[in-house]
Amino acid sequence: MAAAAPGSASKHTFSSLLKQKPGRTSPPRSRGTMAISMRDVDPAFQGAGQKDGLEIWRIEKLQAVPVPRESHGKFFAGDSYIILKTTARKNGSFQHDIHYWLGKDTSQDESGTAAIKTVELDVALGGRGVQYREVQGNETEKFLSYFKPCIIPEEGGIASGFRHTEINEREHVTRLFVCRGKHTVHVKEVPFARSSLNHDDIFILDTKSKIFQFNGSNSSIQERAKALEVVQYLKDTNHEGKCDVAAVEDGKLMADADAGEFWGLFGGFAPLPRKTFSEPNGKDTAFPPKLLWVNKGQTVSVDYEVLTKALLDSTKCYILDCGSEIYVWMGRETALEDRKQAGLAAEELLREGDRPKSHIIRLMEGFETVIFRSKFNKWPKKAEAVVSDESRGKVAALLKRQGFNVKAVAKSAPVKEEPLPQIDCTGNLQVWRVNDSEKTFLSFSEQCKFYSGDCYIFQYSYPDPVKPPQRAASIAAMSASFERPRQTLIPKSIKASPEVKKPQSEASKPKPEEDAKESTPAVKDGQTVTPTIQEDVKEDQPEDEEGLPTYPYDRLRTSSSNPVTDIDSTRRETYLSSAEFREKFGMTKEAFAKLPKWKQNRLKIALQLF
Repeated sequence: MAAAAPGSASKHTFSSLLKQKPGRTSPPRSRGTMAISMRDVDPAFQGAGQKDGLEIWRIEKLQAVPVPRESHGKFFAGDSYIILKTTARKNGSFQHDIHYWLGKDTSQDESGTAAIKTVELDVALGGRGVQYREVQGNETEKFLSYFKPCIIPEEGGIASGFRHTEINEREHVTRLFVCRGKHTVHVKEVPFARSSLNHDDIFILDTKSKIFQFNGSNSSIQERAKALEVVQYLKDTNHEGKCDVAAVEDGKLMADADAGEFWGLFGGFAPLPRKTFSEPNGKDTAFPPKLLWVNKGQTVSVDYEVLTKALLDSTKCYILDCGSEIYVWMGRETALEDRKQAGLAAEELLREGDRPKSHIIRLMEGFETVIFRSKFNKWPKKAEAVVSDESRGKVAALLKRQGFNVKAVAKSAPVKEEPLPQIDCTGNLQVWRVNDSEKTFLSFSEQCKFYSGDCYIFQYSYPDPVKPPQRAASIAAMSASFERPRQTLIPKSIKASPEVKKPQSEASKPKPEEDAKESTPAVKDGQTVTPTIQEDVKEDQPEDEEGLPTYPYDRLRTSSSNPVTDIDSTRRETYLSSAEFREKFGMTKEAFAKLPKWKQNRLKIALQLF
């Protein structure tokens, strides 16, 4: 039997998802109840959202199919996915964040099905989740934070008949990636060409035998550290952990073999143009919010002078178009069909406006996010209870009749945002701006002005020094997260120049007498005999627990003017004495060994031991 054409067969099935109606007319609903029918909820969502963690479904033949846990984080550009993040709250209830991810090559039928199934999943969870639309290459920070260190979608998809292959079965293809982000990493494949490189970003070139990390001259140390996590991920995923890694610095050619090899892959070195790379992000900061009412799949503009909550009706669905973000607000008394149509209307709004990078966020009445509420001029501080116990019982009964486990729905409670504990403001706040290696004190009038290109240090002194509040720890952590000078990150393939060592303060420089004491503590006739630092001690060199000789930190770091020879440069930290290791890393060698590889490398980079 010949297979039907993909377009016609899938289109008919997709249309049927919108045309399904209950067999009989539902009785009139009273105000305050949720008008939902469990008849159209996909059985694949049975038991979802009842424990902390991730659950993922892929759209296959317009049906939601669960993805095994071992395949979480693997996405294909030709597919659409639904991702549920469940977070257990202290009161025993659950918070649900629902995302539907659309690959760049996915079909319109699959993307539409993912949007509809997301609404069904939200209904199965009690209508309390926030729904996000994710597009390949423009995912939200929240979505990317679920997958460490990153996601790198593969070509193909279920419709194209892809087949999972092991690493040794694949023919390696050289690929170039751009990495952006200091906290969560956006990784995107770009054409393997010199024109793709720029001074602002970090690029990773994945070849068959070596992975190169090209650090743009304008990139920060945090971005370089996060990109290194991606390098380690590619090494473990594509090379079974067996390949060389090299760092190449933008604009620094010092007869380095790795740099020469890197530029040779691009046909030889040529300076990059000194223009700032900018990619349109689809955001329009001057876009005035537009409120649209969705009526039977069609949008009707709502005129207003001041945007207030009073404009929203519980029996209707609305779209709030803010340019870079589109919010779909669904009243608690709307039917499941109305919610599906509202979601599809938002998708159509993006297509008509040619805004593929804008995000769609769908919310139920009573469970609006803080960002959504901030768009309105007036929003009631205390919202009424949106779902009564009687309504919750009716929803649970409907779910149970369909064979769903209703434990989580019955247990779930309305979302209550707990206010942060009040900060004691009776102390003294001092702020400095960091300018290269100098600190500039800011007056009181300047302490409220901050610039994205600068770094700052905050010091808050509490009135009672005996027992400072817990907030002191968070302020200290915030100040510790500021960028160090970019010169402190010295790749192993580039030797440091004299000016690189200049920003190091006198307090942080290891003292020669301390280095000598820790490197060769030998006692003879009650007197300590210390060899000079310039000597490479062989037989008399003290050993650590692993039997390795120990050397002072000043000689082990990559920028040392008197480096140690005949050591494994990939394990510089193992040659530190136990005491100095604890001093530099803030932990023992045993604790360091238990850390993930990417975290070890991140610490080593910060200490110039990578």
